[in-house]
This record gives sequence, C-alpha cells and structure tokens, in this order.
Amino acid sequence: MKDNPRAQSTALTPTACLELIDIEELAVLLRVRKGTIYNWVHRRKIPFVKVGRLVRFDPVEIAKYLDGCRMGPLAGKG
Repeated sequence: MKDNPRAQSTALTPTACLELIDIEELAVLLRVRKGTIYNWVHRRKIPFVKVGRLVRFDPVEIAKYLDGCRMGPLAGKG
C-alpha cells in the first residue's frame, strides 16, 4: 500500500506542537488578564485550538488575528 503524499504533508511534527502557547502565556504576551482570554475564547473572538479540555493558541494565527484588528487613521482628522 502506497503512502498518501497529502497525509504526509499535513502530518504534525513534534516541533509543530511545541509552538502552541497556553492561556497564561498569551495573557502575558498581550498584557491582559487571563479572564479576558477566557472570555474571548468563550465568545470565539480569537483563534484557538482545543486539545481535549486544554485550550492552546498558535502564535502565527494570533499574529494574523491581531493584524486584522489594526485600525487606520480617520480621514480628515489631524
């Protein structure tokens, strides 16, 4: 039986799992309380990964999310 090349390309490597951060680390990174992170997760405002009962965050996905939250200057103000 031949290996599925697509399955190989999407397989998790041990280093991929090490890149996930927990709620406490994200709270420190964003300088908010852990309760705020729990609230955002509950309301599904931020991207997260559930591993069983554990909640983890991919820093790359969080960075993309934060880029989408950027606000530009108001036109005509200044």
